[in-house]
Amino acid sequence: MSPYIVGLPRVLCFIGIGLLSTVGAFAQCREGSVRLPDLISGADVAFSGVVDRIDRTDVAETATFDVEHVWKGDVVRRMTISRPIGRVDAGNAAPITQTTFRYFVVAHRLSRAERQQMALDERQERFGSDQCGTGIQLLWRVESELATIGPGHAPAQDRSGPSRIRPPAKIKDVAATYPPGVSYDIRGIVILEITIAETGKVTDARVLRSIPALDQAAIDCVMQWEYTPTLLDGKPVPVKLTVTVPFGMKASMAPRPLP
Repeated sequence: MSPYIVGLPRVLCFIGIGLLSTVGAFAQCREGSVRLPDLISGADVAFSGVVDRIDRTDVAETATFDVEHVWKGDVVRRMTISRPIGRVDAGNAAPITQTTFRYFVVAHRLSRAERQQMALDERQERFGSDQCGTGIQLLWRVESELATIGPGHAPAQDRSGPSRIRPPAKIKDVAATYPPGVSYDIRGIVILEITIAETGKVTDARVLRSIPALDQAAIDCVMQWEYTPTLLDGKPVPVKLTVTVPFGMKASMAPRPLP
């Protein structure tokens, strides 16, 4: 297989040999010289940085970069780039990067299927290779060509710290009611752990502190609640929340049909 070429330097193919032989990607890779602007235009992110760590499993290799300059995309100070590796090659395939070295990277946003293939967290945005590999090259080899494109800019500052979370806010409330046949003399609070989906709907409820006669009524109640989506760095994510459902207070004493 011919690797990508940036001017004269070779850009390493960012993919495992075992996967290539499995999917038959040899015939799909482009051959010949590929200009650096063309590589960047076809990518979601382009940046330079120093490799801080390399994590390896039997299906993927992930390099974490301390980013220095950005040419394309919403790039923050710490970026991870993953590539698939075949299980057969997991023990002996050479790492694509080495720690403390500076690299120039162009990468695409991984699809959910790609994240599943590499056993990555499906809820987090990840970047990495495609079938034919995504360019990752020692920075000194492309510095002269980068100089003709421009100096780039610093990575995003406002997201370099801890992740920003917007917690859910309840937008639909349903009061709990006593089930038929249960005495109003039974009072107290049922505590539940609920799961709120990306849409804001409650999809599951688990009792943490029980009042046996009222547990199901509490679950039926919270399953009707709705929330605004929980946002992690601007993206909706599922979340678990501990909630209380009181019985024996005014909010719980809604009329019910007589038995």
